[in-house]
Amino acid sequence: NAHNGIEEWSFIPQALLETQKDLMDNINGAHIYGLDSTPTIRVYDANNNGSIEPAGTDIDGNGSITTNEKDYVHAYVSMRRGGRNIYAFDITPSTKITDRTTTNAVSPKLMWRIDGGSGDFSALGQTWSRPLPATINYNGSPKDVLIFAGGYHTGQDDSFGVSAYGNAIYIVDADNGNRLWWASNTGADLNLAEMIYAIPSDVALMDANSDGVIERLYVGDTGGQLWRIDLAATLSSSTGARLAAISSSADDADKRKFFYPPDVAQMSDGVFSTTKLYDLVTISSGNRSHPLDATVNDRFYAFRDTHVASVIPSGFTPITASDMADVTDVNIQSGSADATALKSKKGWFINFQEYNDDWKGEKGLSSPLILDGKIFFATYIPEADTSEDPCGGAVEGSGRLYAVNLLNGAAVYDWYNPPVNPNNQAVLTVEDRRDPLGDGIPSDPIAVFQKTGVDVMVGTGGGATVVDPEVGLPRKRTFWQQLRIE
Repeated sequence: NAHNGIEEWSFIPQALLETQKDLMDNINGAHIYGLDSTPTIRVYDANNNGSIEPAGTDIDGNGSITTNEKDYVHAYVSMRRGGRNIYAFDITPSTKITDRTTTNAVSPKLMWRIDGGSGDFSALGQTWSRPLPATINYNGSPKDVLIFAGGYHTGQDDSFGVSAYGNAIYIVDADNGNRLWWASNTGADLNLAEMIYAIPSDVALMDANSDGVIERLYVGDTGGQLWRIDLAATLSSSTGARLAAISSSADDADKRKFFYPPDVAQMSDGVFSTTKLYDLVTISSGNRSHPLDATVNDRFYAFRDTHVASVIPSGFTPITASDMADVTDVNIQSGSADATALKSKKGWFINFQEYNDDWKGEKGLSSPLILDGKIFFATYIPEADTSEDPCGGAVEGSGRLYAVNLLNGAAVYDWYNPPVNPNNQAVLTVEDRRDPLGDGIPSDPIAVFQKTGVDVMVGTGGGATVVDPEVGLPRKRTFWQQLRIE
């Protein structure tokens, strides 16, 4: 109960019953995973009154109850590291919840279960990719569905290469879990030869024409490929292609992986791009299964998808780093030579490196946020444990928050005590793109809209931030890093 903290119900899947004794025994402190993901919620409020009426309520008062009058709340839970299944629950309250002390208003019912690794979902791996509710055109009619990727393959923990499963994208019926369509490299409704790597990321859903229906999907994989899927009104006619491919197995530094979804913005840009209308697809690379890795040269990417009026044509060559502008060491200004060079490129990228060229393993372990002409994204920097003191405590590493111009990756805030020009105005440099956060792996940047303005908030590990570790000043407790957007 959100008002008093009392547990109202709980659920343990059958697949995890066998782990209970191991959890109790706690042999050698082994880390045993259970349901390790964030649920997604699908809410239907028939009369849009902000309250969920229980089943059997005559909402319009005409003496009869129609299907469209039946409010409901459904929850979808995947297992992530805990397994390969997905569970769907009906958590519609049995009574109208109006009293803050109301308890036991929800008696959850298991609607259906998807068993990964069998039947129609034989290619489904560990269910890292959350099932996202969406409305699509399904054979000419709107339909409520769930969209998720094939998930994670544990073989990726210590390697870079082809995955035996997880290399798929699924669309299922939200009401019963039946598979409606899927893409993979073989045996699927849409076969894409290069879809050979696991896809643990959530899928970015795009309603390109604002009609309330999802027509386009973007998602990255553990082979450094970024996929675009175009959903047709007749689902079986859907198409897909690689928008970008930025990794290579030939060099450890180039073994980049995508674990988190991109954010996408529709652009009209005649200043920094030769093609004025395009969709900007922004994404960070970083290995979530190995956050302490310091060998891969991870980056933040902003890809220009110029196929806004049609699907990606057959034979399209995916974007690579050589097609993009490296803006790591340049703060591009309008009218400059760098701006002119950027116009002919297919996007830009920023290397996660120190400005003295040292490499510390900085990586993106969250999704970016596009807001107010800017891109906000967080990174994590692992910290080597050089202490020989066994009581010295765990080494958490630290996070950073970046804010850059949507068009060219330039700094937008005075965050680094830069020099000032003769007019006593701050001169922004590449160092001003980022600001330190607290310890641990930061969360996604989240936009919070309020009457007084828009805040960007980022959670940090342990709810603590180091004020000044160099001189040993104390930590201050904080559960969010907050930035006000003026």
